[in-house]
Amino acid sequence: MFMQMWPYCCVMLIVLISGPGLAADCTGYVLEQIHSLVLQHDGGIFFGLRWQPPSDMTCVNRYCVCWTKLGETKEHCFHITADNPSYIVNSIDPCTNYTVKVSAINTNYHLYSHNVSLNFRTSMYLHSDYIYVVKHV
Repeated sequence: MFMQMWPYCCVMLIVLISGPGLAADCTGYVLEQIHSLVLQHDGGIFFGLRWQPPSDMTCVNRYCVCWTKLGETKEHCFHITADNPSYIVNSIDPCTNYTVKVSAINTNYHLYSHNVSLNFRTSMYLHSDYIYVVKHV
């Protein structure tokens, strides 16, 4: 026997969450950009980025990290939480020019700061299977 239960089982819960970018009313807010974007690690097939957060984090709840290869139009982007101003990108090509852009964002209010960009060339990746030592006699 089928019984219609939705009118009796429907409960609405409202949860208030606090944290960066969630407690303040960020309507019309202009986000400050990040500072000092640097290439922290270059492993040929991966790279690590680090930056200084904006001095005003009132409405920042994430960072948007994007990168493209020189000559390509496809941009790869990830949103990361605002508590760690760094990111590691894996599975990239060695000896390749990249452009990276990082911006502070608020996903609740669809706010983006101006991005800060960095251009660099990844190094050659040498896997231990490909390193040979030649002994001179």
